[in-house]
Amino acid sequence: MNKWIISIVGVVFLGILFDLIYPNGKTNKLCKSVFGLIVLCVIIAPIMNFDFDLNFNENSIDVGTYEEIKESRDNLLIKQIEGAILGLGIQGAFVELSSNYGINGYEIENISIDISNIVLLENVTNINKYEVIVEEVIRIANIDREKVVVYG
Repeated sequence: MNKWIISIVGVVFLGILFDLIYPNGKTNKLCKSVFGLIVLCVIIAPIMNFDFDLNFNENSIDVGTYEEIKESRDNLLIKQIEGAILGLGIQGAFVELSSNYGINGYEIENISIDISNIVLLENVTNINKYEVIVEEVIRIANIDREKVVVYG
């Protein structure tokens, strides 16, 4: 409330200052009209700034918003998994992710990794590629082993 009163006093003071600087004639009337609108906006500003306490729940947020959030989380997780697999020396793995956004939030249903077109880099020797990939996916996605499928 105090800030509002101070802003009104400040605007009126500026109005008096500008009144001394305004040119005479039609421009004077135009400047006074514009400044009057500014004063009016300052006076009604508190009326326009209502604070609404919005409690969002599942029914109040657009379904598109959930889909966008889910899709961006899916893409981020896929990129993390693909990068981690590449870091293990396995190139060309294709990651697919199935998830949903339900009552408990974001949940991963399953992650499938197609390794039919992989290339093992030179620094990788004698590894069980299935087990290494599954362990890395479990570590990154923090999901159960049953939800990870490696094929190819």
